[in-house]
Amino acid sequence: MACEAEQNNPLVIGTCYDGILNQDEEKVDCGGKCPKCQTIVVPCKSSLVDNRITYKNVNNTLTARDITFYQDYYNFQIFVTKNNVEYDIKLYVKALPTRDTVFPITKSSNPGDGYATMLVTEYYYYDYAASSGNVYVTYVNKQWTIEFCSVPLSGISSTVSGRILYSK
Repeated sequence: MACEAEQNNPLVIGTCYDGILNQDEEKVDCGGKCPKCQTIVVPCKSSLVDNRITYKNVNNTLTARDITFYQDYYNFQIFVTKNNVEYDIKLYVKALPTRDTVFPITKSSNPGDGYATMLVTEYYYYDYAASSGNVYVTYVNKQWTIEFCSVPLSGISSTVSGRILYSK
């Protein structure tokens, strides 16, 4: 991302991939002469709370100690541990998008760019992979919101929902 000083520098030419609302963009890096902005509708948005995961009808409020973020060359990983349950969410992108994006969840062990995987592990032993659903990523003012709604898990009749905030 470009720094704040570059935003107001007439010698720096804006692009559709600079993470800055400039040019004639409607939102950061979209609209105007950039690709059309995608409007994301998160189906359960009104029931989600910042930094909380709901699993087996239990609301788990997360603190900074519960969440680890990791970016490598292939994916952005969100790893959460709370009440003897681990949540491993991977977004297969080289960098978090500065445009609102929907990542379809796949069970593939080697998905391509633009997909997500999710694994829930109870008591460090029982693994339940997400079998379908979406992970919704929105970006506003250098903050990403990662949301998922009633994601079904294979091998168990439970779902997982949540909202996790991330900023650099």
